[in-house]
Amino acid sequence: MLRRPMSFELHAHLYGCLTLRDLVCMAGRENLRYDFFNQSYESTYGQRMDLEQILAEKDWLKLARSYYFLRSGNFRSFQTGFDLVIALSRSDAAEFQEIVRKVQDRQTASFAEYRQLFSPLLDRHSWSSKVTALAGALDESSRSHPEKQMRLVMSLLRDDRSALWQYETLKELQKSNESVQRMLVAVDFCATEEGFPPGDKAELFARILQDNRQNPAHALALLYHVGESFTDKSVESAARWVYESACLGVHRLGHALALGIAPEHFQGTVRQETARERLAQIDFECHHQESLQEMGYEVNIRALHAEKELLSNGEPVRIVYDETRVEKLKIFQDFCMKGVRDSGAVIECCPSSNLRIGSLSIAAHPLRRFLYAGLSVVIGSDDPGILRTDLNREFRLLQKFGLTAAQIQGLEECARRSTSEILSGRAVL
Repeated sequence: MLRRPMSFELHAHLYGCLTLRDLVCMAGRENLRYDFFNQSYESTYGQRMDLEQILAEKDWLKLARSYYFLRSGNFRSFQTGFDLVIALSRSDAAEFQEIVRKVQDRQTASFAEYRQLFSPLLDRHSWSSKVTALAGALDESSRSHPEKQMRLVMSLLRDDRSALWQYETLKELQKSNESVQRMLVAVDFCATEEGFPPGDKAELFARILQDNRQNPAHALALLYHVGESFTDKSVESAARWVYESACLGVHRLGHALALGIAPEHFQGTVRQETARERLAQIDFECHHQESLQEMGYEVNIRALHAEKELLSNGEPVRIVYDETRVEKLKIFQDFCMKGVRDSGAVIECCPSSNLRIGSLSIAAHPLRRFLYAGLSVVIGSDDPGILRTDLNREFRLLQKFGLTAAQIQGLEECARRSTSEILSGRAVL
């Protein structure tokens, strides 16, 4: 497939690039974690799955149905497909070499940043060894094929303690390993976002940004998946998370759907919000009362304080999106979008992924609203193997969104100036 001149893929997960054929090749190895996938599948769909039997019978059609995510669903069902990759992978040096080669062969972009999240069960030494091996594989491939450059983004675990030692390990590796120095360009936070408010990362984010200022040659962009899956909160709180992430200095925001999904998409729905998130939302609205009210968003301080008293029992809050709530939601989203725009943060939009994992229609998708609000947006393929897409297909899909040629060109130009190395201050245009 032809590549567009100097195209940039800025949101892709390395192991999410694998095809069914790649998985079949991996399935011939020993010590596969069949139960990991079987349990994930049963937990998600309520049906038993025997991966070992499927592989033994070479039932590739059933395997394909368990892996490829071509329907509307949710993050949990998507993650089950990705758990098949985890069950069949070893994440060792030999596998990295093999996978990087295959992914680069299929890469349709001139430049691509690939994200990698390792098992939470790894100790510091094992995690460090895998980072070094993966950076080496990417470095070797990039040197062999300069027309298809690859870079590494390490996804850190969301819990604060793990994120800290993993970040510190990366900074040590940058000093001692040349491949890590060249290939590692950013840190990312992905996977389940519920239960991990961005505000909890304020101290770590500030440290990363300070390290960047002190040592630009080793600067790392700060990337954050947020507003993609928000089953534990209101849409307003999810939009607030995106706003807060941008204000904390995040360079690129992964998906950020809650920020701009058409409010009508939620009309007639009922959501539950944890007491913690409702309290955080109340504090936010009180703090920004004047600015919100200038935009037409009513903030009743007395009523909000009274509600805080009722939330002391810790019970979740039931939220009904009637017509009035939907109208207020739009104003709140507009407020948050303005904050993101003013921060300079870039939104990573992955159309196929958003339409399927987010169960969105094109009409409800926030891309056009983002552009209308003047936000900086780049296009990515997310997990092109599972989603059976690539960057070229994602740009062709944009035609269905009704974007003009000038808007599409603007998205490509935004990607050119939004690589991790540029946003972190390591490189200049």
